[in-house]
Amino acid sequence: MVLVRDVLLIGFCCALLAFVGASKRSLTRASEGRVAQVAQEMRETGDWVVPHLNGQVRVEKPPLSSWLVAGVSIAAGAARVESWHAAVPPGVAAVLLALLLYVWLRPPPLCPPLIKGGNRGGGNGGRVPGMMAALVLATAPGFVLQARSAELDILLALWVALAFWGYWEYRRAGRKGGLLLAYGALGLSVLTKGHVGAAIIIPALLCWEIWERHGAALPLPQKGMARWHLAGVAVLCLVVLPWGIPFLQQSGITWQDFSKEGLHRFGDKTSHSEVWYWYLLQMPGWFMPWFLLLPLALWQTWRRSADERSPLRRLCWAWLGWGVLLLSALAAKQRHYAIPLFPPLAMLLGDAVARWLAHCEPPRRRLAHLALGALGGLMALAALGAPLLAARAGMVAPGDERVVWFSAASAALFFLIGAAVVLRRDRGFSLWWAAFICAVVVFALTKEKQEAAEGPEDFCRQVREKVPPAAVLYDYDAVLPRRAEARKAVWRAQVLFYLQRRVTVSDKELAELLGDGGETYALVTQKHLDAAPPDRYEVLARVPRFLDHSYSVVLIKGKGAGTE
Repeated sequence: MVLVRDVLLIGFCCALLAFVGASKRSLTRASEGRVAQVAQEMRETGDWVVPHLNGQVRVEKPPLSSWLVAGVSIAAGAARVESWHAAVPPGVAAVLLALLLYVWLRPPPLCPPLIKGGNRGGGNGGRVPGMMAALVLATAPGFVLQARSAELDILLALWVALAFWGYWEYRRAGRKGGLLLAYGALGLSVLTKGHVGAAIIIPALLCWEIWERHGAALPLPQKGMARWHLAGVAVLCLVVLPWGIPFLQQSGITWQDFSKEGLHRFGDKTSHSEVWYWYLLQMPGWFMPWFLLLPLALWQTWRRSADERSPLRRLCWAWLGWGVLLLSALAAKQRHYAIPLFPPLAMLLGDAVARWLAHCEPPRRRLAHLALGALGGLMALAALGAPLLAARAGMVAPGDERVVWFSAASAALFFLIGAAVVLRRDRGFSLWWAAFICAVVVFALTKEKQEAAEGPEDFCRQVREKVPPAAVLYDYDAVLPRRAEARKAVWRAQVLFYLQRRVTVSDKELAELLGDGGETYALVTQKHLDAAPPDRYEVLARVPRFLDHSYSVVLIKGKGAGTE
C-alpha cells in the first residue's frame, strides 16, 4: 500500500508540475515549432516515414517525437496539431522519469537496511532515497522548464534512464528482461535523437563495468551472457530498422548525413557556442536549491561503509561524469542537451541526503534536519519574492495579481510547514510537493504568459487573415534564411507552425520580386524592406520587436497585385 500511495502522489504531483496551464501554453522556441510542424506535415501528407519541414526533408532528427505529437492530435480528434498536443509527450515522459527514479532507489522487500546498525534512513520501507530523488528531479528548475517544453530532449532522457535501469537490473539481479529493455530503450533513443543516446549510454556503461570488475558487489553473470546480448541487439534492430530502412530508401539520405549533422557541433561555427566548462557552471543553477545540499551531504557521508547502493552510486557517477565530459567537448551548448544527465544527479542528491538523515551519529542527523529546515525557509522567502520581481518586471497581467499572490503565499506556507516537520522527522516532503506546484502556477502566470505575449501567434493570425490561402507567401529571412546552405540552422519553425501554411523562398531580390506584378505577398525583415522602393508595396501588418525583441517583421503586399 505504501508503494501504491507513493506512486500515486509522485505521479499526480509531477503531472501538475508538467501540465498546469498547458492548454494555454504557446510554442515560443524554434525547436518546439519543429516538433509540432513536422507532426502537422505528417498528418497532411500521410508520410510517416520521412519527416518534412516546410515540404523539405528534415534530416537533423528522427521522427519519434513528432509521431507522438501527431498521435496525440489524432487521439484528441483535432483537425490539426495544436500547441498543447506538443506538450503532452514531454510531460508524460517527465512523470515516468520521476516514477522510475523512485522505483530505482526503493530497495526490494528483502533488502538490508540502508545503513548497518541503523534503520532510520531505510525507515518506511526505504522510502526516503526514492522520494528525495523524485522530488529533486521533478522540482529542479532546469527539469521543470524542459517538462513544460515541447522539445524532444526529455524523451531522450527517459530512454537513456530506462537503458541504464534495465542494464542495472540485469547486473544486480540477473534479470534478462532488463537487458532486453536496455537495448529496446537504446533503440527508442535512436528514433528520438539519432546517435546521441548511444554516445551517452555505451561509454558510460563500459567505464562502470571496468570500475566494477575487481569488486565483489556485482559479480559478472557468465552463463548465456553473449546469447542474451545478441538477443538485445535483435531487439534494437526490431525497434530501429522498420523505420530506418524505408527512410533511407525513400529520402535518399545516408547515415553519414546524420553523423555529419552531429559532428558539426564539435566545431566552433554554431549559433550557441560557449566555453568548454559551461555545463559545470550552469548545472548547479538548474538544480537549485537542491544543489546546495550536495557538497554538505557528500562530506557528511564521506568514508562511510559500503551499502547495497554503492554500485548504483558508482554507475551514477560514471553516467554523469562521462556525460558532462562529452557535452563539454561540443562547441554547441544548450540547457536541454544536458537533460539526460539530470537523473543521475538527482539520484546522487537523493541518496546523499537520505544517508545523511540516516547517519549513525545523532549530531550529524540533527545537522541534516537543520539544513533541510533552513532550505525550506529559504524557499519560502523565494516564493514570496517571486511576485515582487515579476511585478517589477511587468510580468503580471492586471487580472492575475490575486491568483499570483495567493499561489506564492500558499507555496511559502507549505514550505514553512514542511520545514517544521522535517526539523523533527524524516518527513514533510509531501508538503514541499504542494509548495512547488504553487510555485509553478506563479511561473505559468508570469514568465510563460509573457513569453506567449511576445511570441509569433498573434502576428501569424493576422497573416492568415490577410493572405488568401491559395496565394504564394514569400519569405525574406522571417522564417528561414534565403541562402540554402544556412537554412538548416535558422528555422524559425514556431512561426511556420502558427502560419499554418508553407512559405516560399525566392532567389530574386525583394525589389525585383515586387516589380514582377501579380499578387505578391511577402514576409520580410526590416533590413530587406529598407532596400525595396516604397512605392511598390503596401504594409499589411508589422511587428516591431518580433521574437524576443531580436528583429522586426513586416507583411507586405505588392501594389501591382491584381494587375495583368
